[in-house]
Amino acid sequence: MIVPIALISVFVAWFVSQNPFLFRRKVDTTGFDIVTQQEALDSQLNLPSVRSALGQDFDRYRNHCLRVFNFATYFMPNSVMEEMPHALDILGVALAYHDVALWTDGALNYLDPSVQQMESHLSQASDALLIKEELDIAGIIIQEHHKVTSYAAGKNATVNALVNAARKADWADFTLGVIGWGIPAGLIQAAYEQLPELGFHIVLAKMGKRLSPDSLVGQLAVLKIFKW
Repeated sequence: MIVPIALISVFVAWFVSQNPFLFRRKVDTTGFDIVTQQEALDSQLNLPSVRSALGQDFDRYRNHCLRVFNFATYFMPNSVMEEMPHALDILGVALAYHDVALWTDGALNYLDPSVQQMESHLSQASDALLIKEELDIAGIIIQEHHKVTSYAAGKNATVNALVNAARKADWADFTLGVIGWGIPAGLIQAAYEQLPELGFHIVLAKMGKRLSPDSLVGQLAVLKIFKW
């Protein structure tokens, strides 16, 4: 009996040490510069139809998108920017729409309708924010951001690296750093200090009941967003 208790104690101590933000322990945030606005991302979130759909959750969702943007730039290899000059705009657009159909469509299985929202809005724009190839990459980011394992099906290593940076970043924010892929605790702390959580995770937790109040089966539709 002593051995299992000792092992559990060691695991708990390790888990707490690895997740200081989750347990509200302050860490050094020196050297982590946080982006608090991003033109491509904000241009899409501030479209009247998108902003209206988000309603009182606008700031919660925007802060989530921007935290993920900051985390993604941490995970992104330098080669991505060298080989894909508009990578940050692609990322910003993708993140603006990555969960948006929860609000715009009331869809718990929201990946496809989120891509459709992005394509619809950008196709109506008078000036092309992204060319077709870049829009396709943004669509992949949306479709794969809940994938558990590494994405490797892109046309080249640069696309794969961008998609995986966004994927890891969303997992890091969604799990409050528990699944952090080695992201520094100081970066998480700095991001949440400058882009407050504002109850975003509680909103997500209640979304099933909110969108499908009378059907447990309907609420379980959210599981379809996850991919191995």
